[in-house]
Amino acid sequence: MARWKLIFISVAVIALAVSVSASVCAGGFELLNPTVNGLKGHVRVPQKGIVNLCYDVFEYFYSGRGRDYAYVMFTVGRPLRISKAVGRDADNRMTDVKTIQLALERIDVYRGEISGIADERLYHAIEQFQGDYANQQPDGRIDVRGKTIRVLAIEAADEIFLKLQREKSSAEESADDRYNIRDCVNFEAPGMVRDYEVSYSRAPFIVEYPVGTEVTRDEKTLIVLGINEQRKVKQLLRRNPYDLGFLARFTVVPEGPQSVQPLATYLRVNGGIPTLQTKIEPGESPKPVIFSWLTLPARDDVEFRYRLYPDQPEWTPWSTRTSVEYFFIGAGSHTFAVETRFQKGEGQWEEVPVSDYRFILERPFISQPLIYKATSGTVVEPERLPDFANMYTSSKALLVGVADFADQSLSPLPFVRQDITQMEKVLSKHGFQVTTMVGSKTRVELMEALESFLAGLKANDRVLVYFSTHGFQDKVVKSRAYLAAADCDTTKPSLSCISLKDLEDNLARATDLPVRHLLVVLDACSSGLGVISKSPEYKELNVAVEPGAHMITAGMAEQEAEMDVQRQISTFTRFLTEGLDGAADYTEDGIVTLTELLLYTRYNVAKKTNGGQTPMIGRIKGPGEIVFDLRK
Repeated sequence: MARWKLIFISVAVIALAVSVSASVCAGGFELLNPTVNGLKGHVRVPQKGIVNLCYDVFEYFYSGRGRDYAYVMFTVGRPLRISKAVGRDADNRMTDVKTIQLALERIDVYRGEISGIADERLYHAIEQFQGDYANQQPDGRIDVRGKTIRVLAIEAADEIFLKLQREKSSAEESADDRYNIRDCVNFEAPGMVRDYEVSYSRAPFIVEYPVGTEVTRDEKTLIVLGINEQRKVKQLLRRNPYDLGFLARFTVVPEGPQSVQPLATYLRVNGGIPTLQTKIEPGESPKPVIFSWLTLPARDDVEFRYRLYPDQPEWTPWSTRTSVEYFFIGAGSHTFAVETRFQKGEGQWEEVPVSDYRFILERPFISQPLIYKATSGTVVEPERLPDFANMYTSSKALLVGVADFADQSLSPLPFVRQDITQMEKVLSKHGFQVTTMVGSKTRVELMEALESFLAGLKANDRVLVYFSTHGFQDKVVKSRAYLAAADCDTTKPSLSCISLKDLEDNLARATDLPVRHLLVVLDACSSGLGVISKSPEYKELNVAVEPGAHMITAGMAEQEAEMDVQRQISTFTRFLTEGLDGAADYTEDGIVTLTELLLYTRYNVAKKTNGGQTPMIGRIKGPGEIVFDLRK
């Protein structure tokens, strides 16, 4: 953290200097993960060829009057490094002296021999440069990290260019409608064959008028500065050379061998280019959000994985999938990202830069789920469906409801008995042996009942554990949450309440057995703290043959579980039981999968509560998902 503080302090200094020539300026950037023509590392580009430099913005902020133009300043120059000081009473190593002689000659300050030997002519040239350009007391000496060498690097730069940076994230689109989300700038490579480095000013340059002229070359837009503009920008950079940061390097080569554009992944949102052609609108929608992606040039040996952060913090497994649908996205800041890899050799994979799309929703996005039987073009044939009649040894459910509490901060829950009754009714239809515990049950009674229930389980069982009670966060450790027993004391939760961690530890006995499928359902406030959210993707029913355990919760952390007063049942349990009773059978195949159940419950609860409550799902263990057969 201290490093960033130093950066921002230096930014504030340059802001005062720039304000002399510009309107208002305060702010800064840190540019990361650069690519040159889509490549990382040291890249070769042809003479006078178009260079496409892209990067991520770590930080960006500035203050202005809203109508001002904000620019980040870039310079292209030859590497200027010395190992020891050059000048009066300095080490004056031959290679270092020659580097300085060449740089001073380039800006027409030194006119002596490029010999690598320091003499009075060189000392006088350094003094002249210090007085005229570096704005410092001349001493005829250039230190390795001193101001003189930094200003000399700026003054000897081959080119200066600017990038309009009024928004935090910009979009670059090529002529054939390809798209990759990076901040990018284009410029013409120098004509001399040699190595070059690109540096940038961490402070923005803000003026009341646009700077430079836009020119199109090779279907790329360049910003070309006039002589007076070049002079003004160099003057600004000279004042605070310490705030100039290195970004990338490349080598100019003659026409012929050069770096080749690598595989790149391009994103789409609902079939269009994000932010340019389409964007995600919050609120209710008849269709889901569809993220899709393609690679150019086309290859057959490409795999992808993706995530929607922070909703889906873990990357999916590698696959050939090129699209995904999301029926619900919560309010807040999100980043959808795709990682790509291709086969470099036998058993070897090479990854390409991540493509991502950042967006903010002021309200949740909610759409009607739409599920197809086909996955990746393969239809699930009826004869390939699992043998549901013989899949499970038995089906058992433990339903727990706590309605009254000794702690006055926990209000009575009048509809808990109706929740349990409705769950018992629908589960009995599915052949479950149901055990219920309802009323003023203490922590000891609940844990003993859970222990007894788990002890009676067998391998290949289908198991469901349901809790309807209060849930709350720990007042000190916000990432910790509890379920309330009748004797729960919210001031001493670890002693008298059931932590979600303890619950998961107990349920591990069932997964270790192992039972075929386990589903834990928590109808309680703050229950979302017990899970890691999972992308709402439909999978073929063949996943049912694999063992697995999941947890569904009434909402995300800090969300209140709402009640349907008219129906006298919790909103979450109402739609959960409706889904189990057949309403969630989107594919109309007589089977309700866990994914279908989640989608139905999440959509209807979120719609009913206007996004105020969002059921979530988390994987406890294994890939398999519980299923419910409606055909019996």
